[in-house]
Amino acid sequence: MYSLDFEAPGILKVTVFGFFTPDIARHFAHDFSLAVSDARSRSDSLRMLMDASQGAVMTVEVAEQMKLLEERIVTEPSDRAAVVVRSSLHKLQIRRVFDASRTQVFLSENAARTWLLAYDVAPDALSTPTLGWPPVNEAPAAGVALHASH
Repeated sequence: MYSLDFEAPGILKVTVFGFFTPDIARHFAHDFSLAVSDARSRSDSLRMLMDASQGAVMTVEVAEQMKLLEERIVTEPSDRAAVVVRSSLHKLQIRRVFDASRTQVFLSENAARTWLLAYDVAPDALSTPTLGWPPVNEAPAAGVALHASH
């Protein structure tokens, strides 16, 4: 019914399939909480990719359990969760259940991964000066023209 795995670069990959009963949802919540604790020991920010493309639309009771779980797990401003679904109906349900500021819903795993990692900075880049042309506070080299739009 579900699997929890870690992928590079620091993504907790959750795969759900089939129909979640309230009992399965409770087991999932327990296992998911343990995996998130492990993920938080690896990084300050949670990056979660949930592939629910083989999952079914949730009952109201299961949807409420998932909403409470998301509220307890995706708590930091830098946390991000991407959910992949196979239908627009499932996408609408997930959007109603989860906080849209940190959880986005996609019909494509590639789009979900792109959004999930879009604003991440490599750890060693934090101590490296920004490179670009022209360097900040320096005039352009001789022969280089800068064009401005009007």
